[in-house]
Amino acid sequence: MRWLILSVRSAFLTAAAIIPSNVHAQPSLGAGAVTNPQDGAFLDDAALRTLLSNVYVARPAPPPGQIISHRPGEIFRADGIYQRIVGRTSVWGRFEITGGSVCVWGADFARTCRRISANADGTYTFTDITSAERSTMMVTTLQ
Repeated sequence: MRWLILSVRSAFLTAAAIIPSNVHAQPSLGAGAVTNPQDGAFLDDAALRTLLSNVYVARPAPPPGQIISHRPGEIFRADGIYQRIVGRTSVWGRFEITGGSVCVWGADFARTCRRISANADGTYTFTDITSAERSTMMVTTLQ
């Protein structure tokens, strides 16, 4: 019995030594968790495809009483369809993930590209490639 307890303890210690302390798992988005080895590092194409599949993206903490469907935000669908929601209207377009960035464009708006990094609190920072403007956003799975 003592041997079993020592074996289990050494297995836990060995596993703890193998897993680096700077690895953080991000919240699950339904399809699976996005893992980012360093907080603040930009996500690669595979992580972006996992993150931006059938999700709603908006700024965190809406004002009290505001309905999520009327909150400004963006929808990224798995088939590459993009929808920007402003008030009760929306504009449609397409999105593409390439070179570590997500680019959106449509008939009503010009092409823009952003890089995305994961934050330790479960939010994501979207950084515009052209202007370097940064926005902290929440990503939630579409129901």
